[in-house]
Amino acid sequence: MDPLGRDFPGEPFAVRRDGDRLYGAGLHNMKSGLAAILGAAIALRRSGIGLERPLLLEFVVGELQGGVGTRHALRSGLTADAAVVPEPYSVRRVITRTAGVHKFAIVVRGTTAHTSRHHEGVDAVAILRRVLDLLDTADLGLHNDEFPPLPRLQVASLIAGRGEGHDLSGVSYCSDKATALVDLRYPPPYEPQHVSKAIDSLLDRARDAFPEAQITMEHPVDPQFRVGGTDMPPMDMPADCAVVRDIAELLPQVSDFQVEETGLALPYSYCGNDTTHLSRAGIECCLFGPRGDTPDTEHHVLISEMRACADTLALLAARRCG
Repeated sequence: MDPLGRDFPGEPFAVRRDGDRLYGAGLHNMKSGLAAILGAAIALRRSGIGLERPLLLEFVVGELQGGVGTRHALRSGLTADAAVVPEPYSVRRVITRTAGVHKFAIVVRGTTAHTSRHHEGVDAVAILRRVLDLLDTADLGLHNDEFPPLPRLQVASLIAGRGEGHDLSGVSYCSDKATALVDLRYPPPYEPQHVSKAIDSLLDRARDAFPEAQITMEHPVDPQFRVGGTDMPPMDMPADCAVVRDIAELLPQVSDFQVEETGLALPYSYCGNDTTHLSRAGIECCLFGPRGDTPDTEHHVLISEMRACADTLALLAARRCG
């Protein structure tokens, strides 16, 4: 489940229905998609259609941490000819091209000193601010004209204090360790090693500018921050692959929806997700899942889209496995 923001409407852990909208923390991303998978399997079982090939329902953890659950499943031998991941980008879209996600930390280590002797210290916070300004204005390369405006960098969290544990007490002393947690989205054909090289080259400039400090990039990030350490490179499958064609054909048979976009769908293709690991394991795959509507899209899901997704997946499973 995505972390909750301050603006979630109502009680986040109480399910509430308002017409076609279903509210509740985690429904958007992506318990609604999981419900659609279960609904499809239940419908298929109740139909009495016998399956000649196995249908795998896979519920994994750690997608936000780089897809550790899917990686583990693949290493355990779970595989398929095709897969549909019901990420919340609407049944109107079947996405096969997505950005890569590179999560890392920039860490500045300085020297603590009392405020009365500030000139004797090396203020890690002050230097980290300058490093982040440099990061904001630098051109990392990593461009693809089909994915404007990537690369996109977001400094998501900051922490500073004294000692390796960022002790927050003792504010009469300047911080000697400051950490920024960063999320970088980048397009194909680049890979994690290209991103690390680009960031490290940029930090070389910062190291030259601030030789009194130690400036490092940490990838993977310290586990205490719970942002994961599994690389999630771009996914780039053909927009006209067979599973996309099947979904586009089946969706209008069971709902009032039509597939309006396939392949690359911006800004939704800026996401990172488990399809990157599935596709690199040789599994034909795509994103197709229920979504909410504007406004407050990420706070609810449309029940009509959940139903459409479930019914389409049931037909898809019957076609592929029945």
